[in-house]
Amino acid sequence: MNLVKTLMDLFRPSALELAHPLRDAPFKIIEDNSRVWAHLFENKNVGVPRGLYWCLQIDLGQIDYSNETWGASIAFEWLELSVEDSPQVFSSNSRSEIECSFYMFEHTPAESWKLIVYPQSENGDYFVEFDAVIDFPGVDNDPCKNLKIGGKGFLKLGEIIVIPDNLFPKPDSPESAKNMIAPYFRGIEHYVYYSQENEDGGMIPDFRKYTFKWVQPASG
Repeated sequence: MNLVKTLMDLFRPSALELAHPLRDAPFKIIEDNSRVWAHLFENKNVGVPRGLYWCLQIDLGQIDYSNETWGASIAFEWLELSVEDSPQVFSSNSRSEIECSFYMFEHTPAESWKLIVYPQSENGDYFVEFDAVIDFPGVDNDPCKNLKIGGKGFLKLGEIIVIPDNLFPKPDSPESAKNMIAPYFRGIEHYVYYSQENEDGGMIPDFRKYTFKWVQPASG
């Protein structure tokens, strides 16, 4: 019994940690600065199968802490999203490749987390809800264990990227890159190839990567 009590005391947050200023910080999703993007990737040498892997980059606003103002954000990486009519639920109990990381002056992996991604809206955005628990290291020996962060809101739809050198065989045109994406994401039909314009208004092809951007489908 004494051993159990000792372990409980060891992992119980101290009174100072419970009063940590970040526990009352106004974390919230800044929709205009948050986005969802994806890349087609494989690495057979380390056992990563070919797939379309999505990243959710969520801006959590400006947070006052330790006499400074810090930009805070959280990212969910290596997700596999589908075009379905029902929400998709991911968590720290999902497959091990999925990563959730909190950023505020340094990178801190989440201890536990849950993410719900709702079906894509008519304008291409995704509505998400998340909760995460962070063991934040703090500054000047000011840690905040079990910091709970959560939010909900719309994320803007970003690009889908294909880097030929990441794939074998390599795509040799935007069309072939788009065809490689199709088995993993039927929504690719609403994306168009994007390349930068030069000073004369002509298009500059970039064969190091193919970038596709979403276009709203015509109504009717």
